[in-house]
Amino acid sequence: MFSILILTACTSDSPNEPSSELSEKTKTEDKADNPEKPPVTMTPEAEPTEAVAAVTVPTEALATQAPTEAIIVTEGTTILERFNVPDGYKRVEQEEGSFGFYLQNLPLKPDGTKVKYYDGREKLKEVYLAVADFTLGDRDLQQCADGVIRLRAEYLYEKEEFDKIHFNFVSGFNAEFSKWAEGKGISVKDNNVSWYSNSKNNRSYESWVRSATCLIEYSMLSSHAIYLT
Repeated sequence: MFSILILTACTSDSPNEPSSELSEKTKTEDKADNPEKPPVTMTPEAEPTEAVAAVTVPTEALATQAPTEAIIVTEGTTILERFNVPDGYKRVEQEEGSFGFYLQNLPLKPDGTKVKYYDGREKLKEVYLAVADFTLGDRDLQQCADGVIRLRAEYLYEKEEFDKIHFNFVSGFNAEFSKWAEGKGISVKDNNVSWYSNSKNNRSYESWVRSATCLIEYSMLSSHAIYLT
């Protein structure tokens, strides 16, 4: 599951207020839990349409925008339903089928659910506002920006745009999910990477999750932003 801190895209009703183009943020560990791995911040390009920004805002900071009770709707089952925008702002509507629409409708676990690490340990420090109903697998691979990258890949998988899901391994190997889905597997021996026949691999979601684990493990973070477009 992901722990998430949300600032949904919204604009001020006042002409003197700057607009905010921040979307949802996912993260599994904070700096306090992993001081040697500080959070990665991704800044949106100018006037993004579907940009995802990694932001860290103390929970108490919400009180300066609007009462917490007015922002959080405990009965909400998606990001869109769980979080209202502050007074004086309105939510930017996302086109159905877009990445922004996918994020706004990301399913959430019931309010009050505790965040757990990949190995089942409960996160003791509550620095999150909601928990996405989403599996991380049983390996410590997705941290900081990797969580956002995984969501982008999940979106493309859901749209069956398999040819858009591909990563560059550190060795330079181009790992394409479309080939994986055709019954191919990836063999990694030192810096030698190659495809081989594997009848267990297909387009099923179970197979996709296994491929995501492999792709994230061996690929470079810089390649994610290039190929998940």
